[in-house]
Amino acid sequence: TRYWRDWSSDVCSSDLVAQPTRQKDYSVSWEDTTLTVGKILGKPAEAQKLVDDTEARFAQERSAHPEFAGKSGVGATFYEGYYFYGAEDPRGRLLGSLGFTVPPDLAQFIDSDGFGGTVPAERASVLDTDAIVWVGPDTLRAQLAADPVYSRLDVSTQGRAVFLNENDTLGKAFSFVTPLSI
Repeated sequence: TRYWRDWSSDVCSSDLVAQPTRQKDYSVSWEDTTLTVGKILGKPAEAQKLVDDTEARFAQERSAHPEFAGKSGVGATFYEGYYFYGAEDPRGRLLGSLGFTVPPDLAQFIDSDGFGGTVPAERASVLDTDAIVWVGPDTLRAQLAADPVYSRLDVSTQGRAVFLNENDTLGKAFSFVTPLSI
């Protein structure tokens, strides 16, 4: 439980700042987070403008890249196997905001929390998407290139995979989606 303090009025509030009840753990949207922080700071109009401006940027990018529309795309990492982020995860929503869709074949592997899921090696073909964004250590690209299953998928052989180092600015921005990182 965290409390916030309104420094301008020297009053502490016992109002809790928690995720909205309609959203699952680790899946709070950047929009809800921004609007909540704006409300807490007494700047709801500024927060709404930030959301509107960011959504306009997504619209601009979708317009500039119509080839993304309807293409399958997924964010993933190598954690206890091929781990992908679902459509309710902020990374999945980010790709969705650009026009990509999470392939329906991945739904069977989603964990009960909806955050994402692990695809067993024998079913790795479901990761053969139009685009995949891998987030992990610098060694992940080499690890996947040496993987006899993943390295044969079209997404790998046709160069449709993007690799982001989890410790670099872009990797962190992709993982912790905010208006600033977007």
